[in-house]
This record gives sequence, structure tokens and C-alpha cells, in this order.
Amino acid sequence: MNFNTHEFFMDVNIWIDKNNQVAQEKGFNTDGYWQWVFASAGDIVAKYCKHPIAETIMKGLLDYLMGLVGE
Repeated sequence: MNFNTHEFFMDVNIWIDKNNQVAQEKGFNTDGYWQWVFASAGDIVAKYCKHPIAETIMKGLLDYLMGLVGE
């Protein structure tokens, strides 16, 4: 698969916006929120055939969000 960086980062931008919406709807530190986070992040990585850039970026976003829980 030819990795389309423009499309990928557009998807990441949409995911970040949706993440903010889901956090407000479900509550940030709820099971429903985290289920959505992990499932949807996995969907993006799968869409880009587990490309290393997709895996690294989505893992970084997940690490960031999980770090917020500890604050």
C-alpha cells in the first residue's frame, strides 16, 4: 500500500476532533470513552495497513491521553 500522508493526517485531525466530542459525551475517564479510543485508534492503524507512521502517531496520541489521566 502506498502510504498517503495527507490522507492519514486528515484522518488523524478528524479523530482528534471526534475524540474531544466523545470525551464530552461519555466523560473523559469512563469505560465507554476508553473503549471508543482504543477501537477507533486501532481502526485508523488498520486502515493504513499497520504502517509504522500510523502506528507511531496513534501510539503517541494514546500515550498523551493516558498521561492526562494521571494529572
